[in-house]
Amino acid sequence: PAETLGLQRRDLHGLDTERPTLTVARQWVQKTRPPSYQAPKYDSVRTVAIPAFLVPQIKEHLATYVAPDPQAPLFVSATDPQKPIGSTAYRNQWVRAIEAAGTPSYVQHSLRHLGLTLLAVVGATQAEVMQMGGHQNAEAAARYQHALRGRDYQLVDALGKEWEGSK
Repeated sequence: PAETLGLQRRDLHGLDTERPTLTVARQWVQKTRPPSYQAPKYDSVRTVAIPAFLVPQIKEHLATYVAPDPQAPLFVSATDPQKPIGSTAYRNQWVRAIEAAGTPSYVQHSLRHLGLTLLAVVGATQAEVMQMGGHQNAEAAARYQHALRGRDYQLVDALGKEWEGSK
């Protein structure tokens, strides 16, 4: 969750427009002494689109939990509002949330995996999955393409329809 914990208010853009985005520009590294913000691994700074249906929840979260300072963390420590929540506290919140949702087998990375997999299912190319996930190689992004296995008949049927329509 280092990239999640590194998110700050200034990373959200265009929440009042049709094209809201989120910039992943840093991660929160607790292993350093003192803990600090650092560039994301593999220098994977990126800006990704935010689905419009999430904007109301994001605005509510900002209004309820996040200080107005542009550098305020999006997920705030209970003991120091200038710092992000710690990874253990974040994990504990995650466990409580998934248990309440009735899906206790999900780990934190499951949400990332689900999002990138769904992008592939709705037609994102491997390059697009790589960009949104911050991957540097195709092997990493290929993990999210597993949901597309077995679509060969769907694809050749679509190809056949195109072929017949072009005659």
